[in-house]
Amino acid sequence: MITLTIDGKSATVAKGTLVIEAARQVGVMVPHFCYHPKLTPDANCRMCLVEIEKMPRLQTSCSTQVAEGMVVKSASSPVVQGARKSVLDFILANHALDCPVCDQGARCDLQDFSHEYTATTSGFKELKRVFPKEYFSPLIETQMNRCVQCLRCVRYCDQVMDVKALAPVGRGTMTEIKAFGAHELDCEFCGGCIQICPVGAITSRVSMYEFRPWMLKRTDSVCGYCGDGCQITFQTKNNDLIEVNSTHGAGRNNG
Repeated sequence: MITLTIDGKSATVAKGTLVIEAARQVGVMVPHFCYHPKLTPDANCRMCLVEIEKMPRLQTSCSTQVAEGMVVKSASSPVVQGARKSVLDFILANHALDCPVCDQGARCDLQDFSHEYTATTSGFKELKRVFPKEYFSPLIETQMNRCVQCLRCVRYCDQVMDVKALAPVGRGTMTEIKAFGAHELDCEFCGGCIQICPVGAITSRVSMYEFRPWMLKRTDSVCGYCGDGCQITFQTKNNDLIEVNSTHGAGRNNG
């Protein structure tokens, strides 16, 4: 076991644990977009930067493993706070500020972090990128003006579903997510890309504009398609079924 200190809190975790997970275990929530426990670390969003003693520069906590005696500063470091605010500044330079009509409103990571770091505007004065709406299928709509290029959807499709139906196309700020080699998705439409998106770039056309998150009633249940007993969550509004999601970290399927 490895013992380290994160924002003054002592943590004892297994060797090989990532700093971001060690922080979570002691109640220190490190903001992030690209990181997800089910995916290999990508470290492309830079939102999870932390200060580690004896290291010359800030490190990405989603790709850095713990070490004995390591001293990590996250929320307690003014340098880290400034770096995270700068990351948000770059993202907001091109992000569509359409929270009132976005289905991800009130459960959007970018919205939460913008409030937390009071990053309500960007210091960059330039025309925002504009992508047209596209439809991956009759069930899925993409709005790349909202994309933060975390590539969670691409990696989920590749690493978890082993389908490789999505791919990033373009360079820099003009990167967008496309159906790989086609205009429509060639997959079983599991909906994982919708659920794993931290913003509102990939949404369900079935329930679009039908609800706000606080209107939904959550009911945990078990999938009935086979005998494995995977846990799922029903989201209902006025007894109408709106969404069916996997429950992260729960059940036989571990979400």
